[in-house]
Amino acid sequence: MLYLTIINLAGIAVLISSIGNLNVASPWLLVVLCLLASLALILKVEGPTNQSHYTFGFVVYGFAFATLGLNAAILVIFVSHILEWIWDTPPWPIQLFNVTAYLVAAEAAGLVDLWIVQSGFFGSGGDIAGILFGMAVFVALIHLMTGTLHWLGQRESFRKSGAFDPFPSFWMFPCFILVPAYPLSGRPIHWPWPCW
Repeated sequence: MLYLTIINLAGIAVLISSIGNLNVASPWLLVVLCLLASLALILKVEGPTNQSHYTFGFVVYGFAFATLGLNAAILVIFVSHILEWIWDTPPWPIQLFNVTAYLVAAEAAGLVDLWIVQSGFFGSGGDIAGILFGMAVFVALIHLMTGTLHWLGQRESFRKSGAFDPFPSFWMFPCFILVPAYPLSGRPIHWPWPCW
């Protein structure tokens, strides 16, 4: 299937590029995040269909993204999926799609974060907005790519596949990611809007 090939090749390209540019200031934190993300994937909860799931791995990925950067987050995503693959042994085409889709979405999230921070549009709140919107794009793209796969492969609508169910996965993960990750990210905290 052409769609799978495109996503898989794009994800592999993202991985190769990121590993080549990886420079981590805290390797022990990276190892711990890889293990936590792996545990989160292994201990996932089944979603509305037998091929969907909810995992707190998103929180670990977001934390890695905010604290160690995009390249480290991509490594955490890759390692966690490989360890889950070893543990659960799902069919390799499904797991390959899962990991490469996550890698493509992470790269897009990094580009959104970079664009928002560099644009200066949000002023002093650009770092927060960059992480928040970047992770929202990450979650949205994962669901879009997975929903598209279900639609193309099984003629299953987005509604039936649960790809865009509004709660809990689609809207709450950016909030869970921002709360624990931002204070530890080392980015200066300048929140120009009132907290309600």
